[in-house]
Amino acid sequence: MGKLHALVETVLWQGRWQVEFNHAGKTRQAKIAVGYFKIRLLTTQQELGVVVAEEVVGEEAGRRLVLATNVALDSLGIVQQVYNDWRLRGRIEAGYRFDQEAGLDVEAISVQDVEAMGCLFALVLAAQFVFYLMAQWPP
Repeated sequence: MGKLHALVETVLWQGRWQVEFNHAGKTRQAKIAVGYFKIRLLTTQQELGVVVAEEVVGEEAGRRLVLATNVALDSLGIVQQVYNDWRLRGRIEAGYRFDQEAGLDVEAISVQDVEAMGCLFALVLAAQFVFYLMAQWPP
């Protein structure tokens, strides 16, 4: 982990863009600087891309995010898409937690054929719809 930390500390910023953060009912604008590079895991020789995003606060460095991905980071456009996908995790995690708390342990369900996989997908989709209704429906 120390070697990755050293690489992150020396990343070259290859792009900047504005983002909007929403938290606890508040919205704020921020500018982030982004750099990326490739690494290879010592144990498996698997190649991964690493995205480093840092909030720019005046001349100072702000919060830093480091994402490891198996997506081939061939351009800044792909890096921006990986970052944007990561930003959607809050929506995904809320649904995942709902499924787990409701007793729908999707990870424990093993399917053997395409038909069973379709049924599992329909079950998860139905659970997500219920979650959506619970969030939108008046008390």
